[in-house]
Amino acid sequence: MKHAITAALFFATTGMAQAGTLYTYTSDTSGFDTHTYYYDDGQEVTVFDTQFLPSLTADMLAKIKETTRSPVTRVVVTHPNPDKFNGLSVLHAAGVESIASAATQAAMPGVNAYKRHFWINVAGAFTPQTYPNSSR
Repeated sequence: MKHAITAALFFATTGMAQAGTLYTYTSDTSGFDTHTYYYDDGQEVTVFDTQFLPSLTADMLAKIKETTRSPVTRVVVTHPNPDKFNGLSVLHAAGVESIASAATQAAMPGVNAYKRHFWINVAGAFTPQTYPNSSR
């Protein structure tokens, strides 16, 4: 489930750069098998998306710390879906900077409200007390 892919980066002006490593963390079914990718360039780690549950984001962060000695410095939220941003509070508490496009950032509150309503009132998968808090 969790695997690493080596990625070489090439720059025309400097020749071949030192290769970094791209990893994948995949949650279990309680987190909808959500994939988080993270790239370690040997100096720092950039994370792409969080997990649906903050507890799974904490697990993901622990796995990153087991996998690499580089500090996690930033998370990029690729699009406004709760499985991509619900864990931001965990990463912010760890001192990680978050980056998102203006459109993604603007859409996050509305998407969160819609998804919260759906998962609680339509699907019945959560209660108001058990739905993940997406406070950022």
